[in-house]
Amino acid sequence: MYIAFAFAGIVGILTQCKFQIPVGLDYFLLYLSLFNEGLLFYTHAGRVSTLDQYIHYILLIPIFSGAVCSLLEVWLRNNPVLELFRTSMFITQGTWMWQIGYVLYPLWEAPSWDHNDQKTLSFMAMCYCWHCQSTVLFLSIIYGIVYWFLRSQKGGFEGTENEIQKFNQDDTKTYTALLDGSDEE
Repeated sequence: MYIAFAFAGIVGILTQCKFQIPVGLDYFLLYLSLFNEGLLFYTHAGRVSTLDQYIHYILLIPIFSGAVCSLLEVWLRNNPVLELFRTSMFITQGTWMWQIGYVLYPLWEAPSWDHNDQKTLSFMAMCYCWHCQSTVLFLSIIYGIVYWFLRSQKGGFEGTENEIQKFNQDDTKTYTALLDGSDEE
């Protein structure tokens, strides 16, 4: 799992350094890494207690959602909605792993969770919803701060449209250069 993420990260860095790497390979490798991680957690969850199994199955929601989002980004690059969704799934995955650690390995003298109680399972589902909503709130606050900062800068948003167009044109030239030697048109 770690090797797959490391390889996806290296290809992502090389893509940003303008190496001639096939378009979408970075997101495809991220998809494969997330799918690999989800498969490992799925097979792990079959050998443990009911609560442990349940919270690991809940973890599969952000993992596979992020994988599907990354696969969509292979073809729909620079889509802000997909990028925000993928980011929210990564943050939710991380906070939910902290929750799993707290539930399975309580701190010091804290009482242990009842691994076979249905109320505990319902509470864990509610906790997951809190994690998702907290992530949305966090990203909204960050968006608001960045928006306020950009608005307060000298000149506001002037020139940003031209910069975005220039970026997209440069990006297209890179992709076109990759296709020059192929049969695609």
